[in-house]
Amino acid sequence: MVETKAEAWAEALIDAMTAKESEVRAEAARLARHLAAEDAMPPLLSSLRDPSRAVVLAALDSLGALRLHGAVPAVSGLLGSPDQTVKEEVARCLARLGGSSGSSAILSLLDVPRLPGSAERAVVDLGATAIPALMSALLDARRWVRQNAALLLGRFGDYRAVPSLMVAVHDSDTGVRAAAVEALGAIGGAGAATGLIGALTDSEERVRMQAAAALGKIGDARAVVPLIGLFSDSVRHVRDQAVKSLTDIGSDAAQPLIMSLKESDPGVREYAAKALTFVSVAEALDPLLDALADSEWAVRRYAAEGLGKLGAKAALPYLLTAKDDPIDFVRERARQALDRIDPSGELRKSLRPARRGTFDQQEAARPKGHAREPGMPGSWALDLPDAYAILGLGLDASKIQVRQAWKDLMRALHPDVVAHLTPAERGQAEEDAKRVNMAYDVLMKALTD
Repeated sequence: MVETKAEAWAEALIDAMTAKESEVRAEAARLARHLAAEDAMPPLLSSLRDPSRAVVLAALDSLGALRLHGAVPAVSGLLGSPDQTVKEEVARCLARLGGSSGSSAILSLLDVPRLPGSAERAVVDLGATAIPALMSALLDARRWVRQNAALLLGRFGDYRAVPSLMVAVHDSDTGVRAAAVEALGAIGGAGAATGLIGALTDSEERVRMQAAAALGKIGDARAVVPLIGLFSDSVRHVRDQAVKSLTDIGSDAAQPLIMSLKESDPGVREYAAKALTFVSVAEALDPLLDALADSEWAVRRYAAEGLGKLGAKAALPYLLTAKDDPIDFVRERARQALDRIDPSGELRKSLRPARRGTFDQQEAARPKGHAREPGMPGSWALDLPDAYAILGLGLDASKIQVRQAWKDLMRALHPDVVAHLTPAERGQAEEDAKRVNMAYDVLMKALTD
């Protein structure tokens, strides 16, 4: 009798799946998960073609619950549905059905600019079986498929994906390259670091920044020299990210940074000194003392700050000299460093100012044959008429007028003010700011003397 009642209930439920009212059909499709697999398959497959979205969603839910693998072809056919809700339910259903067919079919969901969270979870739920398919998707002709595949491989964090992602780092599409860099950073390890080092020379600043940030998190010492190479980058944010990443790497970066203080490029020396203020190591003491006499005021500023953080009392005589530097920024950092090393001021009373060498001596000691980057003359090579012209002043301008002109120009060239401009325009603004600072350096020194 029980079997007879069960059979009658099953027949009634199957009949209800063809009822006139869509609400009845949807409820019947939802309850079909309680039927035997062989009885549920035909009516549920028919329900996938129902005009009511509620019925289709219920049928997909029941097919996934029953693990009816034979339904994969029919379910995959709905991936082309224009209804995003249906596509997301298809993703969930295929994830529950599993198998290589489900894995391959679900990749069709990746061809969207923004991957729905449900589709992402569905792929992740497939587990390791999805990784080979995602690696293959990195070679797909559709850029959104490649980009989403790279991002999902990062979610898995599987080292097997590293070789494929290293190829994707050189993809023709910027978004794919950025996604591949993000994924390599998430996976980490020596293999990922190799791919990320290659991305530091990418043509897009976003990719270079992401690669630098990821290398800092991985902490691979092999990245130190390539990261220092970013000190010559045309984009300030990239250079600053390189400093942060070298700080994250720590003491392994110290010696290459110290060597960079002797580079002919003033920008490299500036950022090397800046990085050494964070990578504070005892062996940087003498190089930073030498940098206090650098011809570039920005190098002197960071050298003073770095010496303050080192806290070495041997730096006090040299910081006393820097306290009288012609540039405000340098004097302020030197005063801060003195107060940090000698809070009471007692040690300074018995010391005389000292210098490792004059600016001219430092420049003369640099290797010859290294031309300065065009458009970036050093302050020692800037004539007074040129300096006045850069600040837009006449030759009879006073010290107060020089200072005011410098403040007005630097305010207009501030990174926050030019942030809305193109990368090329921001780079030009930064170079203009350097010229203004150099002109100010020359004029203030001349007017003080």
